[in-house]
Amino acid sequence: MAFLRILCLLVISNIHHVKVVTGKLGVTAVKDYHTAEFGIDYIGCRDWTNPKGMDCNPYQGDTNCDTELPMLCIRVDHSPRPPYIIYGNGAAMPAANYYGWSGGHVSTTLPVKAARFRNRTEASRFCAEALGQEWEVAGIWGAQPHWIPGMNGTKYAGIEWTANKDKLLGGGWSFYTYGNVRNDTRFWIQGPLDQSSTCWEQ
Repeated sequence: MAFLRILCLLVISNIHHVKVVTGKLGVTAVKDYHTAEFGIDYIGCRDWTNPKGMDCNPYQGDTNCDTELPMLCIRVDHSPRPPYIIYGNGAAMPAANYYGWSGGHVSTTLPVKAARFRNRTEASRFCAEALGQEWEVAGIWGAQPHWIPGMNGTKYAGIEWTANKDKLLGGGWSFYTYGNVRNDTRFWIQGPLDQSSTCWEQ
């Protein structure tokens, strides 16, 4: 009994060192800026317009799934890439990987708790009910966006983009898309399919 009392005291005395995590976390994105010349938004993981801006976490999630945020939805109509300029040298991947093209348009829904959706199908159904049957939840990794090595400005834009679809590669972390969504909040998005950072099941 004395041993158990000592063990309990040790546990209680160290309980303030235990980090308690409540609720699942999901990944989010944010609109960085709008380019009026082409009617496109640049949407990504990090809020580069704010020096203290929040970065997303595509591996473990970054926002409690019970938080009410708009859903970022996309309608892919295979629009060719407009001739936007790509700056910088990239990081682990070439710069174009981080400036890929969505091939469509984005919009947002009213704020919603991502925890209400059991799977990706339900999340996309929410987009379709709010915006139309061709809309689905958007993601920043995988099927969208796309890029072609060497693309920049008019290179691999317009007709040249369409003619070189066999060269398309999957991008990540951020992308350009037609749209002009709000820039005062983050959005729920689909995370990488090989990670556990999405609020709903894949």
